[in-house]
Amino acid sequence: MKTWTRATIGLSLAFIVTACTGAGTDPEPTASMTTEPSPTVSELPTALPWPVAPASALPDENTTPMITEMQRWVDGGFLPGATAAVVSPRGEWTGAVGVDGQGATLEPTSGMALAQITQTFVAAEALLLAEQGKLDLDVPASTYLPIPQLANGATTRHLLGHRAAIPDPGPEPYASVFTAPDAHWSAEQFLEPVPEATDPPGEEFYEDTTNYVLAGLVVQEAAGRSTGAALAEDLWSPLGLERFAYQDEQSLPEPIAAPGEDENVPEGQTGRPYLPFRSAASAEAAAKGVAGDALSVARWGYELYGGHVLTPESVAQLTDFVDVEPRYGLATVDFSQPFFYRWGLDGYGIWGGTVGYRSVLAIYPDNQLSVAILTPSTVDAIPYVRHLVNAGGLRD
Repeated sequence: MKTWTRATIGLSLAFIVTACTGAGTDPEPTASMTTEPSPTVSELPTALPWPVAPASALPDENTTPMITEMQRWVDGGFLPGATAAVVSPRGEWTGAVGVDGQGATLEPTSGMALAQITQTFVAAEALLLAEQGKLDLDVPASTYLPIPQLANGATTRHLLGHRAAIPDPGPEPYASVFTAPDAHWSAEQFLEPVPEATDPPGEEFYEDTTNYVLAGLVVQEAAGRSTGAALAEDLWSPLGLERFAYQDEQSLPEPIAAPGEDENVPEGQTGRPYLPFRSAASAEAAAKGVAGDALSVARWGYELYGGHVLTPESVAQLTDFVDVEPRYGLATVDFSQPFFYRWGLDGYGIWGGTVGYRSVLAIYPDNQLSVAILTPSTVDAIPYVRHLVNAGGLRD
């Protein structure tokens, strides 16, 4: 099986997908679990918009088994703690089990670093600006941001799809981030060691933080506002999503879950007020800097992929997967590809990892279902989605 890398602070600069198969991180199979090949995304119903999600809670017959299943993860030693949420036309639910990295009991509203889920916001804002005629995704991004790092003609679409062939910044900025964890970093500081781009874009997928750091600056130029202000004003406020923060321009109010045990967490860092800590959050702001809670993430997934934020044509661009592994669209991964069969997934979504936190947003379009799991740990959240969904009978 082919692997691909994900450049990230705190994971030795590369998050190897095959690490998700590590022993002891996946709970024992349940009777209802299936590992049969899933339908491809193109075979799933895509009618938009989905119904307006009701504010009512899911029935106890769904929610009680889900919290029991989550408790099993903690009791079995698979995870120290987690929060989860689901949103569907039948209702919504969120729950929490276990503790954070400081031993504090997690609450359903405990905020955590969302890592690569951040990229769904930046991609959505770029598509929204394109709908408004303020941004052309298919002209060179240097049209908006004339800097050497974009000299190869990469477009904003290339950046959003991690196919821009932008050089890696190397280890220097990451080393500096850990040296002064309480410092603010600007995007320009992060990009300073990135050399001029010379390779042709559009040929190969390589997920690197630099793509979205650059995309965030393009969004800022096109929107005429800071990236954080654009996300808050255009995406979160209209949807009533108040538990998101674009760090360190914004910070998330309590409750906050401290980062889990991780050798990369600088001494004394408790995740307050920035997650996992200020230098990491601000250096990678447009790539991994948003913090939030599980219900906000699940609601966001439902609204975004359900056609309540963008036009159906724009939503289709998010899930227009390039037909080579890892079948990545714009800030969205095809979970129906064979790599994900081992976890019983289909549909699509995105997962993330940063220092002391892991996260996943999974979308089941055939069921109009959005699922989010966050954990303050270094255990990947992706294998737990199927267990939560099966326990709750959410696809019955």
